[in-house]
This record gives sequence, C-alpha cells and structure tokens, in this order.
Amino acid sequence: MGTELILSGVLVLLASMAIGAAVLRLGLRHQIRTFDAIEADIGTFEREAWRSAAGAPVPPSDGDWGIRAMLDEGEETYRAAGRAISAAGEPV
Repeated sequence: MGTELILSGVLVLLASMAIGAAVLRLGLRHQIRTFDAIEADIGTFEREAWRSAAGAPVPPSDGDWGIRAMLDEGEETYRAAGRAISAAGEPV
C-alpha cells in the first residue's frame, strides 16, 4: 500500500508539473514572443555594430521603432560624441 501511495503521489506530481508548464507556456506566450523579437533585434544590432566598426557597409534598418531604433539612436549619439571629442583635440 505504501508503494502504491508513493507511486500515485509521484504520478500526480508529474502530471501537475506538466499541466503547470503548459499553462505557463500558454499564459506567457506573448511575453516570450516579445522577448525573442527583442533578442533578435539586439543580436542584429550587435552584428551590424561590429561590421560598422570594421568599416564594412551596414544595411539600413527596416524602420522599426522598437528597441532597434533606440539602439541605433544610442549608437549614433555615441559616435557623434566621439567625433566631437576628436574634433576638439581632446585625448581619448
């Protein structure tokens, strides 16, 4: 009887874990999709930033106004500040 009780307890635990995982996955699918899109945008930005730093031409962004636009704007601000420092003759 003890073995049956332990076995049924383990089966209930496994079933509840599977149901919980499915519910979480379905409940968070929008957030997961958003995170995947942001992660892809950041990966693309980093790849293009490395190419730009190496002097290779970088294709223009697709006009997205999400995280990618903010990253592009931040990079341009950073590069403009570097050009202003270089033009002023300040040591870098």
